[in-house]
Amino acid sequence: MERTKQPRPSRRRQRDGGVRFERLETLLRLALEMRVKAEGLTLVEIERTYGVSRRTAERMRDAIDRVFPELEQVNPGEKPKRWRIKPGTIDRLSALSSDDLVAVQTAARVLREQALVDQAQRLELLSIRLRSLIRGELARKIAPDLEALAEAEGTARGRVPPGGVGAAGK
Repeated sequence: MERTKQPRPSRRRQRDGGVRFERLETLLRLALEMRVKAEGLTLVEIERTYGVSRRTAERMRDAIDRVFPELEQVNPGEKPKRWRIKPGTIDRLSALSSDDLVAVQTAARVLREQALVDQAQRLELLSIRLRSLIRGELARKIAPDLEALAEAEGTARGRVPPGGVGAAGK
């Protein structure tokens, strides 16, 4: 009996030594995009966004359907067909990190420095909204990280953190 080799996931070494699973990342991004777009996505949009053929876009949609049975066609009987993942289905997969929140806060600070106050205020409000979405234990875990990263960012940009020089490391 002859053994056949099983295909391995697409892996490529990154500079930092980590392994990258590009196909998985692409499918997770597609799933998240299908979740946030209320009007859903068409196969043509998947083709364009991910630079794939029609058949590959169909395979991607089918893979999402196998993993997330909550995938639904938004416009039955209409063309072009549009698919989305029902709200609440994959919310846990798209958790925010302290790095995400610091990036928003940093962008707001840069906009404020460039006298783009309206845009800065919008990002600051977005930061507050995003933090309000974080629940319980995760919020308690992220809070110290968020504060430390914000202070480190301020120090790296030549600012003196609250409490003076050296306070960021305390």
